[in-house]
Amino acid sequence: MNAFFLILCPSLKEGLYFVMIIVFRMLVIKREVCGYCGACVSVCPEGALELVDTYLTVDPETCIECGICARICPLGALELKNAE
Repeated sequence: MNAFFLILCPSLKEGLYFVMIIVFRMLVIKREVCGYCGACVSVCPEGALELVDTYLTVDPETCIECGICARICPLGALELKNAE
């Protein structure tokens, strides 16, 4: 089951509502695939990824789940998944 909120937003016209669905996602690091090249760290707009020696970490409080790091990774070691 995906984690999401369903929000009803009233419109300007009486009796009409817009539906907004917010899906929570999270960045998953496949450590067995990661080559620790640092390409993802250099493209993260929020600086949420950090590479220390051969250990990649993500700060979930800083990460905005944009997916740029996952797209740039040459080995496919990063994946943006819906939170469960």
